[in-house]
Amino acid sequence: MTLHSWPFDIVGLIHRVMQHKPLNSGLIIGPEMDTSALEGDWAHHSFHEMAELPFRQRYDMAVVYWHASAQALEGGVSHSPQEDIEAITRLRDLHARQVIVVSDPQHTESLRALGFSQFETLADHSIWQFNILSYKQVPDWLNAKYWANPQNWGKYRW
Repeated sequence: MTLHSWPFDIVGLIHRVMQHKPLNSGLIIGPEMDTSALEGDWAHHSFHEMAELPFRQRYDMAVVYWHASAQALEGGVSHSPQEDIEAITRLRDLHARQVIVVSDPQHTESLRALGFSQFETLADHSIWQFNILSYKQVPDWLNAKYWANPQNWGKYRW
């Protein structure tokens, strides 16, 4: 159990995201919270457990609280920023289809580099999301019409 709490109503945020698509399972990384108001099966782990989290299933969503003050209160375990980034990358790539990160502003550059987009900004926190289905827009030229460059048939030797 951690001594730090979420900086706002994280359940309300999850409900807003769930309006677009229902969730069957979720993963909470950070301070403990009451998940009884959420539908589906939700698991909880502390931030320092995230790096060692074994793969058992792929969750629909993971919600992470990545804030220096919260990590300092998790049993005094300190991580390097690189270890934190690797843990979030592993969570994004392996454990969850959609990841929401609540972080302090100092992590903006790292989250943007990992493909996260800013969802919302609060006083001293930013909310970032990564959804594999929408992280990159499909360019106009990438479609069945242009797949084999039919305009070049017979013009060049391939």
